[in-house]
Amino acid sequence: MPKDERPDAERVDLPVLARPLQEYVGRNLRAYRNHKGMTQETAAELLGFDVRYLRRIETGQMNLQLQTIDHIARTLEVDPLEFLTGGPWDEDPVTGQS
Repeated sequence: MPKDERPDAERVDLPVLARPLQEYVGRNLRAYRNHKGMTQETAAELLGFDVRYLRRIETGQMNLQLQTIDHIARTLEVDPLEFLTGGPWDEDPVTGQS
């Protein structure tokens, strides 16, 4: 038995993501920003980011550190775990609508 497995531990199968995690984060960031009525420029200024950096995050081109995800979430007043959950691609993560 590998040393990281315990006989009494219950195995949890995690879902397989359809897209890279950074795409979910970018999509969720865009949805929450739009839900709050912010432009990319306004959000970038609030977050202390260059607008080009924010665009790269929203398009899934950036592999962010957890600290950056936490900063974004707290600044936009969203639970940080919400940025890591990948909902259906045809639904808005805020409203659940297509």
